[in-house]
Amino acid sequence: MTQQNNSKRQPAEPHPALKQLNTLIGEWEWEAVRDGSEIIGRGWARFEWLEGSTYLIEHSNTEAADFPTTTTAIIGLDDSSGQFTRLYADERGVYRVYQMRFQDSIWELWRDAPGFFQRFKGIFRKGGNTITAYWDFSEDGVSWKRDFNLVYKKVT
Repeated sequence: MTQQNNSKRQPAEPHPALKQLNTLIGEWEWEAVRDGSEIIGRGWARFEWLEGSTYLIEHSNTEAADFPTTTTAIIGLDDSSGQFTRLYADERGVYRVYQMRFQDSIWELWRDAPGFFQRFKGIFRKGGNTITAYWDFSEDGVSWKRDFNLVYKKVT
């Protein structure tokens, strides 16, 4: 069996659904608020394409006590269903898989894990340079409680 040299292959054109994630590309500052006015954290998030624009990588950092210091997420697409998936990990050893929807000006994430269901909703505002968002959680997937609100502001 001979080994083929694939170095001259051109990457495939990214799936059209992935292109809508371009609005996330760049660096964002974020602020988290609980109970209407209590700032519980500030940090930054950077979104960038992995080689070939096939996966989106998110790196996030903060020094706030209520949040992990560093996180990494990889967002990919199932081309047969059109469903996005977000794989998440942080320095605490937490690993999670979220389903994701991204359309128009709405970004949604959800996780149906017994005992700790989660959902996120973000709305793009001001020409796509601000995202107002929130995280909710539930123990049973029926009764939901607001965990905190977020505002992302695009820096670059």
